[in-house]
Amino acid sequence: TPAIRDDALYVGSWDHHMYSIERKTGRILWKFKTNSVISSSPAISNNGIVFVGSGDSKLYALSSENGALLWSHETSNAVYSSPAISSDDRVVFFGSWDGKIRALDTYSGKLIWEHVSGGAIDSSPTLSFDERTLYVGVWSGNVIAIETSSGVRKWTFRCGNKGVVASPSILSDGTVVIGSWNRKIHAIDPSSGVSKWELDVAEIVEGTAAIDREDNI
Repeated sequence: TPAIRDDALYVGSWDHHMYSIERKTGRILWKFKTNSVISSSPAISNNGIVFVGSGDSKLYALSSENGALLWSHETSNAVYSSPAISSDDRVVFFGSWDGKIRALDTYSGKLIWEHVSGGAIDSSPTLSFDERTLYVGVWSGNVIAIETSSGVRKWTFRCGNKGVVASPSILSDGTVVIGSWNRKIHAIDPSSGVSKWELDVAEIVEGTAAIDREDNI
């Protein structure tokens, strides 16, 4: 999914490049080459840093103006999880196929903490409204909640023995909604990690739930 800032679109490709494209004309403003496919959707901070993961095991921080590399952080496996950025632009969170969720300083790329999830991560992390908790799905079949200040796990919700690659969505009361490969959509209490309800569907769920203003899913 492209990210949009001012008059430009930002999108990665399986041709290993991250592109900045002029919205009105489709003209390439700049491109940055990684060493593998980009499946991660980019995230852009308010101060114009583009964060994107690559199959080359790195998270990249690029200037939105010219695509210059500001820093990169190397993990032990592919980064297909799209990053989440704190509202103060100080911390970027992301998952990797090495099974770890990391929090990095957005300006320096310095590691703040890392959390071992217990499985590969495709799911993109989602911050709670107060940004004290990070929610993420794991290929092991779990949804986990992590304290953003420390990286300590608050709870684990077991979806079953199937993977969770969808990204969490949040209702207005904080309820976490997520689908999984076990052919269910789950609603999870954000404080306790206990199921509030679940819905059986006909096939696996990989997409992230969209929620309207009335909390319809």
